[in-house]
Amino acid sequence: MPLATKKPKPAALADNPGLRPRAGEALERAYRTARIEAIRETGLRQAEFAETCPFTPAEVLNRPYSLD
Repeated sequence: MPLATKKPKPAALADNPGLRPRAGEALERAYRTARIEAIRETGLRQAEFAETCPFTPAEVLNRPYSLD
C-alpha cells in the first residue's frame, strides 16, 4: 500500500479551525468508543487495550495514511 506524503486536513478542522483546541477531547471520546467496540469484536480482555489513546491529536492528524 503506498503512503501519501501529504495528508489533507480533516474537513471539520479545515472548515472550523477553532475546533483544533478541542481535538484532544474528541480523540479521547472516539478512542473510548473504539476501545469498547474492539473489546466486543475481538473478545480480548480490556487489559489488552490501553485505557487512554496512546497517540496525541497531532500524531493522529499528521500520520501518513494509505490511499487504498
